[in-house]
Amino acid sequence: MAQHLQPGIDEIRGFDGELFVERRVDTTQWVGLGPDGKRQGGTLDAGVAGKKLIVLSDLKFGMGRPVQAVDNDQQQLYALSFWEQIARHLTSATDFLIIIDQPRNSAGGGSWHVTLKQLQEYGEFLRERARATNVENAPLVPGHKQCEWCPAANVPGRAGGCPAHHEWIADIIHLKFEALDEMDELGADWTPPSYHRLTPERRSHIVRQKSAIERWLSRLHADELAARITGGPSCGLKAVYGRRPPQKWRDPVTAEAFLEQKINDRDKLFIRKLISPTQGEKLAGYKKGQHFPAALVDRGEPKPVLAPEADSRPAIRTVDEMFDDEDDADPTTVTN
Repeated sequence: MAQHLQPGIDEIRGFDGELFVERRVDTTQWVGLGPDGKRQGGTLDAGVAGKKLIVLSDLKFGMGRPVQAVDNDQQQLYALSFWEQIARHLTSATDFLIIIDQPRNSAGGGSWHVTLKQLQEYGEFLRERARATNVENAPLVPGHKQCEWCPAANVPGRAGGCPAHHEWIADIIHLKFEALDEMDELGADWTPPSYHRLTPERRSHIVRQKSAIERWLSRLHADELAARITGGPSCGLKAVYGRRPPQKWRDPVTAEAFLEQKINDRDKLFIRKLISPTQGEKLAGYKKGQHFPAALVDRGEPKPVLAPEADSRPAIRTVDEMFDDEDDADPTTVTN
């Protein structure tokens, strides 16, 4: 874990100002009291109150879903709370930098510059939405963010059963249940719409909802598998046993003692692994910015990923831009 965490720790320590770590913030001012009538809040991973800049850094250690810094609801709420309860008493800065540190997912993370005015406008928007949830028979408004942790969302491990969530997913992928029924009667298979005919806007929308669609399909698969296990074959499907998982020791200590009796060379019982360059640099006492010789370390090339346009990271240069640079270059003069 240290190998993944150290770069983010070094980054937040590099900002000037007073550093706050694992600081509890109260969010009741914007989201209201909880269902139990108690005040609500959360824990800010790290915040720096500097003279000119207020910085928030949030660690997302998961590998599954990439998390972006731009328009991040949680961090905007934490930024408001951090400013109201701590930072405004220490600094007159009104510029914020929100950092998402997601070291194990190359598509996640990044940073986003936002002003206090923008955050306060978001706070008012949040107050209105929070009050709307208390209205009796409030309309269901499905979406990726609001459905992600909702127990009524139709994903594995939850009660599910939300019709609005079903319709939302179906609309995204141009899926009509009535049409599916008709195709099933005819023995035909459903095919998704041709991606060549999608508008750029709709293509981007579908890509942004990728994880939500995958979770919805996983829930359908889990429900169908459970139904086939309990009820037997139906609708052309049955439950069967797949491949066994890789073998593992039930008790490594007992297994080690057993293997020592069977294998004379104890060194063969274990696999040794050289520490990573990051771990080596830390043990060698290198400071931030110092690295081992390039001949020793393969730093690799970063993979292209999708991010919101407002993300602080520069966009990858397009092929057209590269050709434009070639056209603008001074022509080489050839002389005989």
